[in-house]
Amino acid sequence: MTNKEIIYTTKYIRNYKKRIKPNPQLKKLTKIAVGLFLEDRTHPQLNDHKLISKLTYARAFSVAPNCRIVYRDLPDAYVFEDIGSHSEVYLR
Repeated sequence: MTNKEIIYTTKYIRNYKKRIKPNPQLKKLTKIAVGLFLEDRTHPQLNDHKLISKLTYARAFSVAPNCRIVYRDLPDAYVFEDIGSHSEVYLR
């Protein structure tokens, strides 16, 4: 379990409301994945990985087969930057 807080960027909040909140199943899966992330971010179910290209500063983990959370790992916090499908978060 981590003592780090989660900081949600404006972009993350906007995209969560637009892409996740309207889908009750995806909303539930997001809550479960974030809880698992806080317990053990290396859990195999999350497929946590470092990103490349324009997002080399960030990491991502899986919420569902086609839903990712992009985040930065700071010394005292996790900054959740974006959420959405593979193409929505990586190909922008």
